[in-house]
Amino acid sequence: MSKLVLIDGAKGHTGTFLVKEILESKPTWKIIATDLPDEKRPELMSKEVVFSPRFKNMISVLENERVTFIPADLTDQDSLRTPLMLGKYDIIFHTASLYDYFADLEVLRNINVKGMQNLLDIIHETQDLDKLRFIHWSTCGVYGEPKYKKDLRGYPLPSGETEAYGPPNNYSISKMEQELLLKKYIETKKLQATIIRPAPILGPYQAYGMFHVFQLINKSGVGPGIHV
Repeated sequence: MSKLVLIDGAKGHTGTFLVKEILESKPTWKIIATDLPDEKRPELMSKEVVFSPRFKNMISVLENERVTFIPADLTDQDSLRTPLMLGKYDIIFHTASLYDYFADLEVLRNINVKGMQNLLDIIHETQDLDKLRFIHWSTCGVYGEPKYKKDLRGYPLPSGETEAYGPPNNYSISKMEQELLLKKYIETKKLQATIIRPAPILGPYQAYGMFHVFQLINKSGVGPGIHV
């Protein structure tokens, strides 16, 4: 069955591979892809330039005939109207955010939280919420360090989705606030939504996160210790 889907953050690490996966596994789906205009990327996504000289290789999937790329900025509500007025979407994949553990909290809130508010407001204005599925990329970092229960031998048991929030850094705080905002929309606007909380992601062309650990080891032969 043919579907119309929107993927924001489509030039990022997760977004790029999501576009690629849909192109390969869903041959009848049409993709509208959005991300920051090229002139804004170096300003906000500077680590792509510093850490990944192969960044341009990531975005070749956006040149596929089944993909229409439209620049948009979460902090600019008017720019979001252009892709969202192209039709009624079956699925919106919200992967876009500022992924930076060292950014100021207000900067993260402006992009990740207020930006998501802008997106949800335009979705409410332009889409049929009873027919739309909204899939949001959060982070396992919203848990922080859970209070693990233990089995009879004293080994910690996995935590569940109902574990209390305990974000340890500004980035995770902004992702927690995103979740709380989305849950309010689910309750008040009856938006059908799914929240995904991935662990750190590692893969080809990655420009941040776990990539830094391996780059440090490659350059200096020394890396941080990992306690399990």
